[in-house]
Amino acid sequence: MMNLRIILLLLPLLAFLGCGDQGQKDLPWDIEKDWIERGPLKIKVKLQKETLSVLDTQHLVLEIQAEKGLDIETPGLLERLEDYRQIPWRSDKRENTETHQFITKYFALQNFESGEQVIPPLEVRTYISSGNEQTQLKLKTPTLNFNLTPVKDLSMVERDLEPILGLVKPKPFPWGLVVLAVVAAILVIFLIIKLAKRYSKEKVIPPPPPIPAHILAWKELEALVERQKEGQLEPEVFVSEISNVLRRYIERRFNIKAPESTTEEFLNQLTKNGGELQAQKEVLARFLEFTDLVKFAAKKVEDEDVQQGFDFIKSFIQQTQLEAND
Repeated sequence: MMNLRIILLLLPLLAFLGCGDQGQKDLPWDIEKDWIERGPLKIKVKLQKETLSVLDTQHLVLEIQAEKGLDIETPGLLERLEDYRQIPWRSDKRENTETHQFITKYFALQNFESGEQVIPPLEVRTYISSGNEQTQLKLKTPTLNFNLTPVKDLSMVERDLEPILGLVKPKPFPWGLVVLAVVAAILVIFLIIKLAKRYSKEKVIPPPPPIPAHILAWKELEALVERQKEGQLEPEVFVSEISNVLRRYIERRFNIKAPESTTEEFLNQLTKNGGELQAQKEVLARFLEFTDLVKFAAKKVEDEDVQQGFDFIKSFIQQTQLEAND
Protein backbone atom coordinates (compact mmCIF):
# COMPACT_ATOMS: atom_id res chain seq x y z
CA MET A 1 0.00 0.00 0.00
CA MET A 2 2.81 2.37 0.94
CA ASN A 3 4.73 1.56 -2.30
CA LEU A 4 1.61 2.42 -4.32
CA ARG A 5 1.21 5.67 -2.40
CA ILE A 6 4.79 6.77 -3.06
CA ILE A 7 4.47 5.89 -6.76
CA LEU A 8 1.29 7.99 -7.01
CA LEU A 9 3.07 10.88 -5.29
CA LEU A 10 5.98 10.72 -7.74
CA LEU A 11 3.88 10.42 -10.93
CA PRO A 12 3.20 14.21 -11.27
CA LEU A 13 6.91 14.96 -10.79
CA LEU A 14 8.00 12.35 -13.34
CA ALA A 15 5.41 13.61 -15.81
CA PHE A 16 6.63 17.18 -15.36
CA LEU A 17 10.27 16.20 -15.90
CA GLY A 18 9.36 14.13 -18.94
CA CYS A 19 7.42 16.99 -20.49
CA GLY A 20 10.29 19.35 -19.79
CA ASP A 21 12.67 17.30 -21.95
CA GLN A 22 10.21 16.81 -24.81
CA GLY A 23 10.60 19.23 -27.61
CA GLN A 24 13.94 20.54 -26.33
CA LYS A 25 16.13 21.29 -29.30
CA ASP A 26 19.89 21.32 -28.98
CA LEU A 27 21.13 24.90 -28.92
CA PRO A 28 23.93 26.22 -31.15
CA TRP A 29 27.21 26.44 -29.22
CA ASP A 30 29.72 29.22 -29.89
CA ILE A 31 32.25 27.75 -27.43
CA GLU A 32 32.70 23.99 -27.32
CA LYS A 33 35.85 22.57 -25.75
CA ASP A 34 37.40 19.22 -26.61
CA TRP A 35 36.95 16.19 -24.41
CA ILE A 36 39.35 15.96 -21.45
CA GLU A 37 40.16 12.36 -20.63
CA ARG A 38 41.98 10.67 -17.79
CA GLY A 39 41.68 6.97 -17.10
CA PRO A 40 38.01 5.89 -17.14
CA LEU A 41 36.70 9.48 -16.90
CA LYS A 42 35.97 12.01 -19.68
CA ILE A 43 34.45 15.48 -19.39
CA LYS A 44 33.47 18.18 -21.84
CA VAL A 45 32.01 21.68 -21.47
CA LYS A 46 30.30 24.02 -23.92
CA LEU A 47 28.85 27.53 -23.81
CA GLN A 48 26.02 28.82 -25.99
CA LYS A 49 27.15 32.39 -26.76
CA GLU A 50 30.54 34.06 -26.93
CA THR A 51 28.85 37.50 -26.87
CA LEU A 52 25.36 38.33 -25.66
CA SER A 53 23.35 41.10 -24.04
CA VAL A 54 22.90 41.47 -20.28
CA LEU A 55 19.19 40.94 -20.97
CA ASP A 56 19.84 37.48 -22.45
CA THR A 57 20.42 34.12 -20.79
CA GLN A 58 23.68 32.20 -21.14
CA HIS A 59 23.45 28.39 -21.37
CA LEU A 60 26.20 26.09 -20.09
CA VAL A 61 26.40 22.30 -20.47
CA LEU A 62 28.77 19.91 -18.68
CA GLU A 63 29.00 16.39 -20.15
CA ILE A 64 30.50 13.48 -18.20
CA GLN A 65 31.35 9.98 -19.45
CA ALA A 66 32.64 7.27 -17.13
CA GLU A 67 32.79 3.54 -16.76
CA LYS A 68 29.66 2.02 -15.31
CA GLY A 69 29.81 1.45 -11.57
CA LEU A 70 31.98 4.45 -10.69
CA ASP A 71 30.54 7.00 -8.25
CA ILE A 72 30.81 10.41 -9.88
CA GLU A 73 31.10 13.44 -7.61
CA THR A 74 30.42 16.97 -8.80
CA PRO A 75 30.72 18.92 -5.50
CA GLY A 76 30.58 22.67 -5.51
CA LEU A 77 29.27 23.16 -9.06
CA LEU A 78 26.60 25.61 -7.94
CA GLU A 79 29.01 27.40 -5.62
CA ARG A 80 31.49 27.82 -8.46
CA LEU A 81 28.82 29.79 -10.31
CA GLU A 82 27.75 31.88 -7.30
CA ASP A 83 28.40 35.17 -9.11
CA TYR A 84 25.61 34.37 -11.56
CA ARG A 85 21.86 34.23 -11.14
CA GLN A 86 20.77 30.71 -12.04
CA ILE A 87 17.35 30.09 -13.52
CA PRO A 88 15.54 26.81 -14.34
CA TRP A 89 16.29 25.30 -17.72
CA ARG A 90 16.55 21.50 -17.86
CA SER A 91 17.03 18.75 -15.29
CA ASP A 92 20.20 16.69 -15.22
CA LYS A 93 20.20 13.87 -17.75
CA ARG A 94 21.55 10.42 -16.89
CA GLU A 95 21.88 7.42 -19.22
CA ASN A 96 23.56 4.02 -18.86
CA THR A 97 24.77 1.36 -21.25
CA GLU A 98 26.21 -2.03 -20.43
CA THR A 99 29.68 -0.57 -19.95
CA HIS A 100 29.38 3.22 -19.46
CA GLN A 101 27.35 5.94 -17.81
CA PHE A 102 26.61 9.35 -19.33
CA ILE A 103 25.71 12.43 -17.25
CA THR A 104 24.72 15.81 -18.63
CA LYS A 105 24.28 18.83 -16.35
CA TYR A 106 22.49 21.93 -17.64
CA PHE A 107 22.95 25.50 -16.36
CA ALA A 108 21.11 28.66 -17.40
CA LEU A 109 22.86 31.79 -16.13
CA GLN A 110 22.24 35.53 -16.01
CA ASN A 111 24.58 38.36 -15.04
CA PHE A 112 23.61 42.01 -15.16
CA GLU A 113 27.12 43.48 -15.18
CA SER A 114 28.40 44.11 -18.69
CA GLY A 115 31.95 43.37 -19.79
CA GLU A 116 34.11 40.26 -19.97
CA GLN A 117 32.78 37.39 -17.85
CA VAL A 118 34.64 34.34 -16.55
CA ILE A 119 33.23 30.92 -15.68
CA PRO A 120 35.81 29.19 -13.48
CA PRO A 121 36.79 25.53 -13.91
CA LEU A 122 34.24 22.93 -12.81
CA GLU A 123 35.76 19.91 -11.06
CA VAL A 124 34.54 16.32 -11.44
CA ARG A 125 35.87 13.55 -9.16
CA THR A 126 35.68 9.79 -8.81
CA TYR A 127 37.57 7.06 -6.97
CA ILE A 128 39.36 4.07 -8.51
CA SER A 129 39.94 0.98 -6.39
CA SER A 130 43.23 -0.91 -6.65
CA GLY A 131 43.44 -3.80 -4.22
CA ASN A 132 42.74 -2.38 -0.77
CA GLU A 133 43.52 1.19 -1.79
CA GLN A 134 41.43 3.88 -3.43
CA THR A 135 42.90 6.54 -5.67
CA GLN A 136 41.08 9.82 -6.25
CA LEU A 137 40.79 10.86 -9.87
CA LYS A 138 40.04 14.54 -10.58
CA LEU A 139 39.37 16.39 -13.83
CA LYS A 140 38.74 20.11 -14.30
CA THR A 141 37.12 21.87 -17.21
CA PRO A 142 38.97 24.82 -18.79
CA THR A 143 38.09 28.39 -17.87
CA LEU A 144 35.40 29.86 -20.15
CA ASN A 145 35.30 33.53 -21.16
CA PHE A 146 32.46 35.41 -22.78
CA ASN A 147 31.38 39.03 -23.16
CA LEU A 148 28.20 40.79 -22.01
CA THR A 149 27.13 43.91 -23.91
CA PRO A 150 25.06 46.55 -22.04
CA VAL A 151 21.87 46.15 -24.13
CA LYS A 152 20.89 45.11 -27.63
CA ASP A 153 17.81 47.32 -27.98
CA LEU A 154 18.91 50.95 -27.47
CA SER A 155 15.30 52.10 -27.42
CA MET A 156 15.01 50.53 -23.95
CA VAL A 157 17.56 53.09 -22.73
CA GLU A 158 16.39 56.09 -24.75
CA ARG A 159 12.66 55.85 -24.08
CA ASP A 160 11.07 58.38 -21.69
CA LEU A 161 10.06 56.54 -18.53
CA GLU A 162 8.28 59.40 -16.76
CA PRO A 163 4.89 59.13 -18.53
CA ILE A 164 4.93 55.34 -17.99
CA LEU A 165 5.91 55.32 -14.34
CA GLY A 166 4.06 58.50 -13.42
CA LEU A 167 6.67 59.45 -10.85
CA VAL A 168 5.74 62.24 -8.42
CA LYS A 169 8.16 63.99 -6.09
CA PRO A 170 7.35 62.70 -2.58
CA LYS A 171 6.25 65.13 0.10
CA PRO A 172 8.50 65.63 3.16
CA PHE A 173 7.75 63.10 5.86
CA PRO A 174 5.98 64.76 8.86
CA TRP A 175 8.48 63.71 11.53
CA GLY A 176 7.16 66.27 14.03
CA LEU A 177 3.65 64.79 13.98
CA VAL A 178 5.09 61.29 14.30
CA VAL A 179 7.07 62.24 17.42
CA LEU A 180 4.00 63.83 19.01
CA ALA A 181 1.89 60.79 18.23
CA VAL A 182 4.48 58.43 19.73
CA VAL A 183 4.75 60.50 22.93
CA ALA A 184 0.96 60.63 23.27
CA ALA A 185 0.69 56.88 22.73
CA ILE A 186 3.35 56.20 25.39
CA LEU A 187 1.48 58.38 27.91
CA VAL A 188 -1.84 56.66 27.19
CA ILE A 189 -0.25 53.21 27.57
CA PHE A 190 1.40 54.25 30.85
CA LEU A 191 -1.93 55.48 32.27
CA ILE A 192 -3.72 52.31 31.21
CA ILE A 193 -1.09 50.14 32.92
CA LYS A 194 -1.28 52.18 36.15
CA LEU A 195 -5.09 51.97 36.24
CA ALA A 196 -5.04 48.26 35.48
CA LYS A 197 -2.64 47.59 38.36
CA ARG A 198 -4.81 49.64 40.74
CA TYR A 199 -8.22 48.17 39.98
CA SER A 200 -7.38 44.59 39.08
CA LYS A 201 -5.07 41.82 40.15
CA GLU A 202 -2.39 40.93 37.73
CA LYS A 203 -2.86 37.49 36.23
CA VAL A 204 0.27 35.77 35.06
CA ILE A 205 -0.56 33.52 32.16
CA PRO A 206 1.97 30.73 31.84
CA PRO A 207 3.37 30.19 28.37
CA PRO A 208 1.87 27.29 26.42
CA PRO A 209 3.77 24.01 26.68
CA PRO A 210 6.24 23.39 23.85
CA ILE A 211 5.01 21.32 20.93
CA PRO A 212 6.43 17.77 21.20
CA ALA A 213 9.29 16.98 18.83
CA HIS A 214 7.42 14.14 17.09
CA ILE A 215 4.40 16.39 16.35
CA LEU A 216 6.66 18.96 14.69
CA ALA A 217 8.37 16.20 12.69
CA TRP A 218 5.02 14.78 11.46
CA LYS A 219 3.95 18.27 10.32
CA GLU A 220 7.22 18.76 8.43
CA LEU A 221 6.87 15.36 6.73
CA GLU A 222 3.27 16.16 5.74
CA ALA A 223 4.43 19.45 4.21
CA LEU A 224 7.13 17.61 2.20
CA VAL A 225 4.56 15.10 0.90
CA GLU A 226 2.26 17.95 -0.18
CA ARG A 227 5.12 19.67 -2.03
CA GLN A 228 5.97 16.38 -3.74
CA LYS A 229 2.33 15.94 -4.79
CA GLU A 230 2.55 19.34 -6.49
CA GLY A 231 5.71 18.26 -8.34
CA GLN A 232 8.02 20.67 -6.51
CA LEU A 233 10.59 18.11 -5.27
CA GLU A 234 12.94 15.82 -7.14
CA PRO A 235 13.80 12.47 -5.47
CA GLU A 236 17.27 13.71 -4.48
CA VAL A 237 15.82 16.85 -2.85
CA PHE A 238 13.10 14.80 -1.11
CA VAL A 239 15.65 12.42 0.46
CA SER A 240 17.84 15.39 1.53
CA GLU A 241 14.84 17.14 3.12
CA ILE A 242 13.70 14.09 5.15
CA SER A 243 17.29 13.80 6.42
CA ASN A 244 17.03 17.40 7.70
CA VAL A 245 13.69 16.54 9.36
CA LEU A 246 15.35 13.58 11.11
CA ARG A 247 18.24 15.71 12.43
CA ARG A 248 15.87 18.40 13.74
CA TYR A 249 13.68 15.77 15.41
CA ILE A 250 16.67 14.18 17.18
CA GLU A 251 17.98 17.59 18.32
CA ARG A 252 14.59 18.50 19.84
CA ARG A 253 13.78 15.05 21.23
CA PHE A 254 17.15 14.45 22.92
CA ASN A 255 18.02 18.13 23.61
CA ILE A 256 21.12 18.19 21.41
CA LYS A 257 22.44 21.45 19.97
CA ALA A 258 24.48 20.54 16.91
CA PRO A 259 23.24 22.51 13.88
CA GLU A 260 26.66 22.71 12.19
CA SER A 261 28.13 19.35 13.27
CA THR A 262 29.20 16.67 10.81
CA THR A 263 27.38 13.34 10.66
CA GLU A 264 30.15 11.64 12.67
CA GLU A 265 30.12 14.33 15.37
CA PHE A 266 26.31 14.24 15.47
CA LEU A 267 26.26 10.45 16.00
CA ASN A 268 28.94 10.64 18.71
CA GLN A 269 26.83 13.12 20.68
CA LEU A 270 23.79 10.84 20.43
CA THR A 271 25.53 7.72 21.68
CA LYS A 272 28.16 8.98 24.14
CA ASN A 273 27.95 7.80 27.75
CA GLY A 274 25.60 4.96 26.77
CA GLY A 275 22.85 7.22 25.44
CA GLU A 276 19.33 6.09 24.54
CA LEU A 277 20.23 5.64 20.86
CA GLN A 278 23.29 3.41 21.37
CA ALA A 279 21.43 0.39 19.95
CA GLN A 280 20.35 2.36 16.86
CA LYS A 281 23.68 4.00 16.11
CA GLU A 282 24.58 1.66 13.22
CA VAL A 283 21.32 2.05 11.27
CA LEU A 284 21.30 5.82 11.91
CA ALA A 285 24.88 6.05 10.61
CA ARG A 286 24.01 4.20 7.38
CA PHE A 287 20.98 6.39 6.75
CA LEU A 288 22.77 9.69 7.42
CA GLU A 289 25.82 8.67 5.37
CA PHE A 290 23.55 7.82 2.44
CA THR A 291 21.78 11.20 2.65
CA ASP A 292 25.18 12.95 2.85
CA LEU A 293 26.09 11.30 -0.48
CA VAL A 294 22.82 12.59 -1.94
CA LYS A 295 23.40 16.14 -0.61
CA PHE A 296 27.07 16.63 -1.32
CA ALA A 297 28.06 14.05 -3.95
CA ALA A 298 25.02 14.20 -6.24
CA LYS A 299 24.30 10.48 -5.73
CA LYS A 300 21.40 9.27 -7.86
CA VAL A 301 18.27 8.37 -5.91
CA GLU A 302 15.98 5.56 -7.04
CA ASP A 303 12.27 5.27 -6.20
CA GLU A 304 13.00 2.50 -3.69
CA ASP A 305 15.52 4.80 -1.94
CA VAL A 306 12.76 7.39 -1.50
CA GLN A 307 10.42 4.73 -0.12
CA GLN A 308 13.00 3.24 2.26
CA GLY A 309 14.09 6.64 3.55
CA PHE A 310 10.50 7.73 4.18
CA ASP A 311 9.64 4.46 5.94
CA PHE A 312 12.81 4.63 8.08
CA ILE A 313 12.15 8.10 9.48
CA LYS A 314 8.50 7.25 10.23
CA SER A 315 9.51 4.08 12.08
CA PHE A 316 12.30 5.88 13.95
CA ILE A 317 9.96 8.63 15.18
CA GLN A 318 7.32 6.12 16.27
CA GLN A 319 9.89 4.13 18.25
CA THR A 320 11.52 7.11 20.00
CA GLN A 321 8.71 9.61 20.52
CA LEU A 322 7.71 10.59 24.05
CA GLU A 323 4.42 9.19 25.26
CA ALA A 324 1.76 11.54 26.64
CA ASN A 325 2.46 10.48 30.22
CA ASP A 326 6.29 10.76 29.96
